Amino acid sequence: MKNQLIALAILSGLSLGSLSQHNPAQAQNRNLYRCVMKNDAPTTVVDTPRGRIDLIVWKNELPGGWSPVRRCQEITKRFQTFSDRGALRYVTSGRLNNQPVICVAENRPGVGISCRNDGLLLTLAQNENPQRVMEQLFDISARVRGGNPITRNIQERTILAVDRFLDEVDIVEEGEDVEVIDITDASADEISDLMDDGETPNQPMVNPSRCSTPTPELQPVEQ
Repeated sequence: MKNQLIALAILSGLSLGSLSQHNPAQAQNRNLYRCVMKNDAPTTVVDTPRGRIDLIVWKNELPGGWSPVRRCQEITKRFQTFSDRGALRYVTSGRLNNQPVICVAENRPGVGISCRNDGLLLTLAQNENPQRVMEQLFDISARVRGGNPITRNIQERTILAVDRFLDEVDIVEEGEDVEVIDITDASADEISDLMDDGETPNQPMVNPSRCSTPTPELQPVEQ
């Protein structure tokens, strides 16, 4: 099964590389979001022109019945879809379908920055504090200095300006002893075998690239 995961990473890298050759401008500027297993934790990372950033480490169970691994996979794909559309400008908390959520937001005339109707990233339980969850997910207090990427709307909800956030947070410097495997598209069985092995295959993640195959459309509601 390790060999299958390694083959998956190699094939993904070949596909990304071949597409990049045909679209050099897109490959240079496009952020690539991936779910990886790193230090025994599923982690959403983003490869930017500056380098790689650990965006969210999925350490804890959250309401909704999704494991940290599945949450990492699904929400990472949502980040990529919004990024590809040019719509990933703000992330905030709010309500969609009468549920508290973390969402991709837009600046609406007369309303200000609020959730897009199709902007669901993460659905929370009714008793959860979306603003607190959001700040914990992005580790805002530890990583943002001076508050430049962070503002608040009239409801005092935190608004994360994604581009400024990615410009300011620290780039990851991977040591040789840090094992990373891309599990964005890995099946449940592959991940189960990986976890049962108790180690991550000694195979580097796909080389950073800004061009990949299109990401499927977002699901309207998290199950």
